[in-house]
Amino acid sequence: MGATQLIPGPNSTELEIHLGYKMKGVRGLIVAGICFIFPAFFCVLALSVFYQQYGNLPSLGSILAGIRPVIMAIIIDALFNFQKTAVKDFVTLVIASLALLLSYYGLSQVLIILVLGIGACFVGSGSLKSFFALPVGVAPHPIRVS
Repeated sequence: MGATQLIPGPNSTELEIHLGYKMKGVRGLIVAGICFIFPAFFCVLALSVFYQQYGNLPSLGSILAGIRPVIMAIIIDALFNFQKTAVKDFVTLVIASLALLLSYYGLSQVLIILVLGIGACFVGSGSLKSFFALPVGVAPHPIRVS
C-alpha cells in the first residue's frame, strides 16, 4: 500500500479494487471500484461543465490565473514533505536529482526509472524506497513558471 502511494498513476485504484475483491469477492471489487472512482469522476465532470459554461468570462479568467500559484505551492509543499520521508541519504538525493534532470531533457521516463533504479541497487542505498521515489521527480513535461 505504501508503494502505491509513492508512484503516480492508476496503481492506487488497482490496489483499492484488489482489496475489495480480496475482502468480498466480485461484489467487493465492484463496490470498491465504484466508491473509489465515481467521486473523482463526478467532481471532474462538474468542474468541466462549469468551465465549459463560464470559462470565457473575463472575471473567471483572473480567478483561474490566481489559482495557478496556489496549485504550484501545493505541489511544491507536497514534494518537500515527500522528500523528508523518501530521501534519507545523499545517494538517494543524487539519484532523484538525476531523474529530474534527465526528465527535463526529455529522456524516456521508463528508461530513467529503470536505469537509475538499477544504479541505486548497485550503489547500495540499502532500500527499495529510493527506487519507488524516482517517479516523483519525473514529470511528463518540465514545469516552467513564467
